[in-house]
Amino acid sequence: MRVVLRDVRDFKQFNEVFRQEIGEEKVTRTCVGGTPHRDGVNVEIDCVAMFD
Repeated sequence: MRVVLRDVRDFKQFNEVFRQEIGEEKVTRTCVGGTPHRDGVNVEIDCVAMFD
C-alpha cells in the first residue's frame, strides 16, 4: 500500500483508523506527505493485493 497524506500531522488519526479497518492483517505500506490528485481529498491510498 502507498498512502499519501495531504497533511502529515494527520498521521496519528489516519493510523488509528487504518488499524481499525485492517485489523490484525499484516500489510506493508509506505506513508508519505504530498498532494493528492483532487481538491478536497486528504488521503490517497494505492493498493496491490494478491490472493492465494
